[in-house]
Amino acid sequence: QAGVVRSLQREIRVLRAHQGGLSDQIGKIDEELRLAAQLQREFLPESMPNVGPIEFTVLYRPAGYVSGDIYDVLRLDEDHVGFFIADAVGHGVPAALMTMYIKRALRTKEVDNESPNHYRLVPPDEALAHLNQDMVQHQGTGKVRFATACYGVLNYKTLEMRFARAGHPFPLLLHADGTIEHLSPDGGMLGIFPEEVFEMSRVQLRPGDRLLLYSDGFEMAFPSRGGDASTNVGLANEQ
Repeated sequence: QAGVVRSLQREIRVLRAHQGGLSDQIGKIDEELRLAAQLQREFLPESMPNVGPIEFTVLYRPAGYVSGDIYDVLRLDEDHVGFFIADAVGHGVPAALMTMYIKRALRTKEVDNESPNHYRLVPPDEALAHLNQDMVQHQGTGKVRFATACYGVLNYKTLEMRFARAGHPFPLLLHADGTIEHLSPDGGMLGIFPEEVFEMSRVQLRPGDRLLLYSDGFEMAFPSRGGDASTNVGLANEQ
């Protein structure tokens, strides 16, 4: 049996060599994913701004190294603050790269020499329309990329909010009196139809109101018990 034993020993040496190569390759992939996760985190706000009576909070927990979700809260001028959430269709690094592109491509201001401030805040419906046009024009010949998004502009002095949605789950407006309202302006997903029209809603907030925006992972994290949609609303309210 000596010949068989020597043959098995050679195969073991070959397998160990392959194992070492695979371990090195897996280590490199792991390092690249960690760098991608770090880069994506740098695209997220370091802290949430508190402007006037408005407070922003966020819960962001990717299922893996990187995420197909992204958000942003930005001060637009002395009276307005913008908030944004997007979810790229897909998983992993391609979806994460798409979210970074979406954040950079979103237009919130533009030059307007006729305005006293020489700039104009881009309304949410117009901002999503511009973003949709950019995504459609940059679709390559390979796999097409889509995304959902919500964008709102809030006047934190008057508490008037303008809001538009692009195929994203309906935000929940939790009123101070305990009632719950779904905000459901029409708007399709980004990156499909070049002439998509996005409806803009105007909402007057009141002191004590809370607005909840979430991605599709929210339903998986807080599943409905018995299929009753009101349970999801209750959990969202507690959250």
